[in-house]
Amino acid sequence: MSGRTLTFCGLTAVHPQDRSQYHSLCFAYLAAYAQKHASWTKVTVTPDDKAAIAQRPDLVGISASSLNIKIAVRWAERIKRELNVPVVLGGIHITALPHTLPAPFDIGVIGEGELTFIELLRFFRETRNPDAAQLQAVDGLVFRDGDRVVQTAPREPIADLGELPPPDRTILGDRFSSAHMVTSRGCPFDCRFCSSKRFWGSWRAFPVETVLAEIDDLVGNFGVEEIHFFDDLFAVDQKRLTAIADGLIKRGYPGRIKFSCTLRAESADEATFTQLARMGVQRVTFGAESNSLRVLRWLKGPGASVEANQRTLDLAKEHGMICSPSFIKGTPGETGDDLLATYEFILRGIRERKIDYFEVHCLTPFPGTAIWDLAKERGLVDETMDFDELRVPWERLYMNEAMPKTSFYFFENLTEIGMRWLGMSKRKVIGIVDVSHGVEHLPVLADDLRARGILDDWHAVVFHGDVDAAELKAQGFDAGGPELLQRYLDDDDPSLLFAYMRPEEGVDAEAVNRLIWWHYDHPVDMTLHSAFRHFAPATPFERSLAVGNQHGLRAGLDAFGSEKPLERLRRAGIAVATYRPDDDPWAIRSQTAALFSDKLKRDFGIERPWKGREKLFAAVEERIVTDAAVLPKREARARKIGKMTDALREAMRRLRDREQRG
Repeated sequence: MSGRTLTFCGLTAVHPQDRSQYHSLCFAYLAAYAQKHASWTKVTVTPDDKAAIAQRPDLVGISASSLNIKIAVRWAERIKRELNVPVVLGGIHITALPHTLPAPFDIGVIGEGELTFIELLRFFRETRNPDAAQLQAVDGLVFRDGDRVVQTAPREPIADLGELPPPDRTILGDRFSSAHMVTSRGCPFDCRFCSSKRFWGSWRAFPVETVLAEIDDLVGNFGVEEIHFFDDLFAVDQKRLTAIADGLIKRGYPGRIKFSCTLRAESADEATFTQLARMGVQRVTFGAESNSLRVLRWLKGPGASVEANQRTLDLAKEHGMICSPSFIKGTPGETGDDLLATYEFILRGIRERKIDYFEVHCLTPFPGTAIWDLAKERGLVDETMDFDELRVPWERLYMNEAMPKTSFYFFENLTEIGMRWLGMSKRKVIGIVDVSHGVEHLPVLADDLRARGILDDWHAVVFHGDVDAAELKAQGFDAGGPELLQRYLDDDDPSLLFAYMRPEEGVDAEAVNRLIWWHYDHPVDMTLHSAFRHFAPATPFERSLAVGNQHGLRAGLDAFGSEKPLERLRRAGIAVATYRPDDDPWAIRSQTAALFSDKLKRDFGIERPWKGREKLFAAVEERIVTDAAVLPKREARARKIGKMTDALREAMRRLRDREQRG
């Protein structure tokens, strides 16, 4: 084969549910490196084994994670059967478990692949089947020698990533409007659940010039309008971040190209967000993992903090960026209180318009992680397992001894609530501040509303009295009469939501926020706080609050000035609901726990915590653990009672029939 072109076909094993909008870049990097160091190689990429077989290449490479290793093995078996060519396995699975090289594969590449790939290409160009002695000389390999699996010496990571050309995306297909790229490899941190260090080794960054050149290529040659920096951790080096921002500004990309990136909360400060804003970053993602400090530090190490998670959300909003954190549940030792703290953080972030998307993952023992080692010690996993079980870790791989699995399932309800509430991010909340009386309190309310960022926009409206709207305008307020609201009534817009309030009796931005979300979570046109509360009187400010959609605003303005506006609203067909936050003195005060308690009562038949218990969270958790654990028995008993009841009713019916005929 010496002197001839060698054809190589690459495939990435992907389960249908794992498919991403982005192409895998591993073979694009290999193709670019081959063009530079082995130009006699033709590299192609196909979506599956059938397409690869149709090309009839000299050599096939398949990249696979542990989640997709079964797919990779099936593909390799078919390719070997149809073509009888060497098949190479790469990716994190074989890197983490090199001694488990599956039978269909001839060779496995461990870790970073470019240098190893070129050495293999040279061997296969010379001979179709290099012998064990030749392969033994290549670092970073595992290969099959008869019945033995042989592993060669580890390969050192590439010290200078500037030696690598940008990935050759031409082998991936057509132009695309959005793309991802990596500007560094590895991560300087070592979380228990992550295998990045196992695969990449130490953190290394591509030179700034290389990063900017790749962005130029994406924009100029592929017409890309959105770029996601897909590094394990993009915002690490402040000096490098500034240099990238300078280069992007020089090219005029911020505002023209949308950027998003990954960061770590503990290292993301004001200076970091200043540079990200200069770059034109519009979205940031980070692993918040948990809002329980004990759980968070078990997962990420002693430097992690829940305060940093909150600071990241706050800074992102201050700099006009949207935020998409991810979380982990099912950590060993995690209690119901820990999980509720995490969900309170999520739902509060959604309510404050600081989280626009989130994901909650079950702790999964992926090979190459400290979690895998712990699960192996417990006898939950081994190298011969069915790796499809990693897709449903809560089934056989559940590792939290502090909470029964039945209780863990229960918290899925809160994920569903959060996902439903994300719809609120599509809504625009307009504040209507009635300054007819108590206008002197307006500055205090304005400061509170601005600080909380609850409203998208708000107006000071003079409905009656002698308040001078012109004077308020001079002070910088958007002020006027009811006609100021006409702009919202010209066209139907279901995304609009209106919050009416009066500042004269005090200010409470949290009360405004709470009522807005209560409205959103209930199918009503307008909500009002009641004029009283049992055991705890409502504040005058809360009594003035009301929330409505566009339909409610129209009817509300029409009812303005009537003696009984609520009756008039109801006659107009507006569903008006009264909200009493503290009707029940034993109700759990947090929004998350209240929703959770409602679900307990509705679905599990568990009543609210009984009078006399001091720690309401502990009481709820105790009832979950004791009741949910015996739920199957309770359901079976309920079915048995139901059958007996049906039989008794049927007997009574027959008796009545006889009496009537008698």
